[in-house]
Amino acid sequence: MISIKSHCLWFLLCLISLPISALAGPVILVDQGHGQQFFTSKTGPLDLSGLASLFTAEGATITISDGPLTTKSLAAVDILIISGPFFPITEPEIKAITAFINQGGKMAIMAHIASPLMPLLYQLEIAISSAPIYEQQNMLNKNGRDFLVTHLKDNPLTQEM
Repeated sequence: MISIKSHCLWFLLCLISLPISALAGPVILVDQGHGQQFFTSKTGPLDLSGLASLFTAEGATITISDGPLTTKSLAAVDILIISGPFFPITEPEIKAITAFINQGGKMAIMAHIASPLMPLLYQLEIAISSAPIYEQQNMLNKNGRDFLVTHLKDNPLTQEM
């Protein structure tokens, strides 16, 4: 089972490639059309309402896609977030996403399971592993999968963490 802390750390690492200036007023499309279990409209421990609130507080506009990702659905979007899909990203969606990125769009991915993302990640030349991180320092309860992050650089995304 993935701890909430390691899930949040994984997401923050995915977001680190986004320039801070991209958070000043962008339109962010959150994909919820691939069997996701965590939503911007819910407040559970792994839901995305806190993340959506953080972005909107910085001036971003959050939109939701509950259907296929297309060139048209990505046309007015600055950032695409794909969070924990359980259904595969299709070949037409991969083409739309790669066109979006090639035109300057930004994307953050959070993976709960790797298989629905594998074709997209392969196209983007990104490797993913389902093996958990086993830290050797700062472990919580002597469990290497649960650990305290102590050297996180200052960033507005990580304030108060």
